[in-house]
Amino acid sequence: MATSIVDVLWTARYDYESGWTLSPHQHAFFQIIYCLGGRGTLTLAGEAHPLAPRTLFLIAPAHSHGLVAATAVKTLDIKFRVREARLRRQLLHMPAVWRRADKGLAHLLE
Repeated sequence: MATSIVDVLWTARYDYESGWTLSPHQHAFFQIIYCLGGRGTLTLAGEAHPLAPRTLFLIAPAHSHGLVAATAVKTLDIKFRVREARLRRQLLHMPAVWRRADKGLAHLLE
């Protein structure tokens, strides 16, 4: 019997209103946040990053992160665990912020 190397825990599309704040927090799994529209700031491990369309954040387990929406913001959010050690190591070495990510990612993540 084949088992998955990734367990998807949560998939969602969020529509944050202008001025909305997500307090810094952390969890024991990976998270991808992909910005579909709007502007704001995403804080990752204490460093503020502009939140803008086509920005993708790969948040590693135990890394603190929070969000402030300067305008209405739409995101795709995926939370997942990685069972396979090699893939986990590779993800931990990937950049945490991807600006101007491929437009096709929205379709793949949905």
